Amino acid sequence: MDSEAFLRRLETHRQGRRITDESYARIAAHERNIAFPTSFTVGASAADPVDNGRYLFSKAYNMKFGLGVAATLGATLILVGTGLLCVLIDDAIDVEMVTPLFGVIALVAYFAPVSNLEGRAKEFVNEARSILFAVGLIISVAWFLFEILEWDGNDEFPSNLSTMLPLLGVALFASHFAREMDAYVSHNLSWVLWFFPLGFAYCDSEFGYAFSLSIIMVALVAEMVWEWSSDSRPSSSGVQAVMQGMMLGIIAWISLFVYEDWLEIGYIYPVLLLVGWFVVAELAKHQRWARFYPSGGNKGWLPVLLVLVFFTGLPLYTGLQISYDFGPDEIGVGDFD
Repeated sequence: MDSEAFLRRLETHRQGRRITDESYARIAAHERNIAFPTSFTVGASAADPVDNGRYLFSKAYNMKFGLGVAATLGATLILVGTGLLCVLIDDAIDVEMVTPLFGVIALVAYFAPVSNLEGRAKEFVNEARSILFAVGLIISVAWFLFEILEWDGNDEFPSNLSTMLPLLGVALFASHFAREMDAYVSHNLSWVLWFFPLGFAYCDSEFGYAFSLSIIMVALVAEMVWEWSSDSRPSSSGVQAVMQGMMLGIIAWISLFVYEDWLEIGYIYPVLLLVGWFVVAELAKHQRWARFYPSGGNKGWLPVLLVLVFFTGLPLYTGLQISYDFGPDEIGVGDFD
């Protein structure tokens, strides 16, 4: 193998961080200058490709996810114990302590001074903080709204927004904190929080229901766009964006029927969605849309669950709507109608 071919092959090892940049430069100088001293030490990269892979599901990822599961179990015990304590206090002195106690848990989890932790201890604590913050905040806010302010029976628009918007804020805040903590298990579970604002988007007005769903979908789209456009987020946060895409697909199906009832346009709305899909796909194939995480992972898979949940069934639904509006009311087959 000649020197140039050898250096090209060595360049791939440098890009894979299997050798350091300094070692590559010294080897390249030696190959291009035979008079260069032949005895020197080649330094290995500090990143082990087996333990610290560039993509998800490497050994390091699996280890951190396992720590996250253990932290989640520990956080669950704390939350269950706090709930039992609230029941005991309520039975003993007839004082509701759900909002104060779970609010304190959320505050402590958010402001905990753990900057001196490193390695696996930090990963374990960060995952526990993320779980405690999200669950503590949603319980304290929901209990305050439903039990103290008694807003749970409000299904009139725009009054329903007074319940939906705080819960939507909790979902956004908890998702942000999970990314800040780089909590792997929380990335996989935080999408559940979006069901809380979704449940209170319903109201007695068709326009109000459609408007409320639109707010939630805009928030989810913004989350996915920020994930796609960010140059600093780790690839682990992409799991959260994928699950948010799945949630967006679920809400999009609900909005499909809500918009039809509100606008009374039948098959036109799904047809517009399909045409928009084809237009975007046609324009996108002529542009370079690929973006990558700092670790090298491609962001192109972020909308996969959105496409699978919503757009794969949309053509069939559109065809059924068209046949329902234009097809025959009865079809005679033998003696059957």
